[in-house]
Amino acid sequence: MVDSIPPWMAEVNSDGSNRCFPSVKYLYADLISTGQNQPGDSQLPAAQAGKLRAFFAGLKAVSKVHLMASCVSTVSQFAACLPLKSDDESDAHLGALTITLGHDAAHLPAASHALVAGLRYPYVPFVEVESLHEVSRACVRSLIDLMLAMRPVNAEIEVNVSKDDLGSEAGDEGEDGPDWEVMQAALNTFSQECQVQASVATVGYRVEVSAGIDNPVWGANEPALDQYQLHLKLELPRQDEAESEEEEEMELEDWWGL
Repeated sequence: MVDSIPPWMAEVNSDGSNRCFPSVKYLYADLISTGQNQPGDSQLPAAQAGKLRAFFAGLKAVSKVHLMASCVSTVSQFAACLPLKSDDESDAHLGALTITLGHDAAHLPAASHALVAGLRYPYVPFVEVESLHEVSRACVRSLIDLMLAMRPVNAEIEVNVSKDDLGSEAGDEGEDGPDWEVMQAALNTFSQECQVQASVATVGYRVEVSAGIDNPVWGANEPALDQYQLHLKLELPRQDEAESEEEEEMELEDWWGL
């Protein structure tokens, strides 16, 4: 992808805006790997990352970015190339980032989803993550790590967790199909793990997690595929809300004589 950007396409005006695309407001990048290359196998070389970062820096009108990828590692490297801004909503260059995980997300090894260490991410107020198909638990954990590293004001992760990855016991099927109670219990256990992972961080997010088994209605000639859905919402409280909560805690401590 980086090699496909010719020098003339990255030229900028005197104000630093891209000469070819000064008014582009929406950027879509398809990072799905093809051929023999496996996603997550390699790290983007520093020279290519610098070239990509310089190109994105010139797209000053871009406010929304949509990334399509197979693994979280690729997403993290691409996101780190987006323009860096201060943690100030009034100075935000990007308003929203959408991440769509492709069909391979459930079948890749955990290492393919691990974040690359030492990356810095841009300030994006809102980040949402969705999946075209199932994703693995390792993928979900890395997505949470990415949200905690990027620190958006609001983030939503809504994905379908792989049934096979929820555990061998949960995946057992009898003559009448899978045990729904066992499957729901396995999904609930994983959702609680996600809640703990997101809550123990020092970022200070309010965390909401919901999970359930959906059985969509398909056509007469198509099988119904159960979807094990996980919905995770992260929200940073506003400064005035945080101060109000702190005052309430202090009042309670005074009342109890602590």
